[in-house]
Amino acid sequence: MISNMFTDTEERIMDLYKRRTRLEVISHIETALILVNDPDMIDECQNLLIKLKDMKDEDYLNLDL
Repeated sequence: MISNMFTDTEERIMDLYKRRTRLEVISHIETALILVNDPDMIDECQNLLIKLKDMKDEDYLNLDL
């Protein structure tokens, strides 16, 4: 399921926050995003945030991260 939903970059970003709740991951990415200068990485992070915000906690916990 995860490989169809997220890009490789999005999966690597989430891998930084393994064992955290969905809301913690969202918070960390939003905080770190202000430090990102690369436009492509900003887009990746924003797309990932959209996906994480649209899913439920139980769906996040079912991801094979």
